[in-house]
Amino acid sequence: MYVFSQTQFTCFDLLHGKTKGFFVTRQGFLILSLFSGIGLLDRAFREAGFVVVSAGDLVTGQDIRDFRGIAGRFDGIIGGSPCQAFSDANRDRPADDNHYGYQMIEEYKRVVFECDPTWYLFENVRNAPNVIIDGYDHQRIDINQGWFDDVYRLRHIQFGHKQGKKIFWPRGVTRPGLKSAALASDDRSFRELCRLQGLEDDFDLPDFTVRGKKKVVGNGVPIVMGRVIANAVRDVAGLEICDSSIANNCDFPGRTYCDSTSFDNGDLAADKKCDNELRFFSGTSRQKCDSPAIQNYCACGCGRSVTGRRKTYDSACRKRLSRKKAQYEK
Repeated sequence: MYVFSQTQFTCFDLLHGKTKGFFVTRQGFLILSLFSGIGLLDRAFREAGFVVVSAGDLVTGQDIRDFRGIAGRFDGIIGGSPCQAFSDANRDRPADDNHYGYQMIEEYKRVVFECDPTWYLFENVRNAPNVIIDGYDHQRIDINQGWFDDVYRLRHIQFGHKQGKKIFWPRGVTRPGLKSAALASDDRSFRELCRLQGLEDDFDLPDFTVRGKKKVVGNGVPIVMGRVIANAVRDVAGLEICDSSIANNCDFPGRTYCDSTSFDNGDLAADKKCDNELRFFSGTSRQKCDSPAIQNYCACGCGRSVTGRRKTYDSACRKRLSRKKAQYEK
């Protein structure tokens, strides 16, 4: 098992729009990345404190069909297989389930089965089929880049956990006039695609052609979206962190916000309130330790919590549930 010892890393705080320092003081979880591309999702998980090992990608000369997993080495697996066969942008989507897109999903499932991690995370478009693997609870939750910046990019995240744990972020609101997402085949410039994906102004891939650069950048997970996903997984994985910006107010550096001893200073009194709406911004738990756990989840399968007699999280979940029932009745 890989271990961090007071290792500092940075995590972008969406709430305040700045990079903040954190310390990891317990196990750093080792995860395997499949279909890594140029590693945009990997970067987000590294920022969140995970140790990421990549199985490679076709763009770097590795084929997942040649990869063989080893059981018991990885805590989690992340990745998203090629989405072209399921994308709304593809007007010639294959009708059968024996095409390349399905084959790559089966390869993903094979590697999860061989490696036997505690959890897996699969990223793809909304039309991708469910990735259900024996021994894992299955969750499917949507996320849109437009909830966090000025680009519309809808994706579905499927998360499986052996202990039934679920990741969480609230469903946001998309504003009118959002820019269209970066695509693998895009007429806009490489520099514009980098901006849409949240990459640095000087980001470059000197060994690629211009066309190749645009393809691999357009295929990646936007940085802002990856950070929200990685922080949500970190919450359920158990990485303990301490915000170094308030280290002087924390008597026990390295403990999570959920440790009530971190709130001895009156300046942090506001953080004692349960505020699930903030959890996905900073990746830290701002709930008091004695907060009751909510056990009821949305009936659509997104994993968001519901209270009282509610069956679904919101109207979008109700629509998804209705579509599921209609497909089942057929």
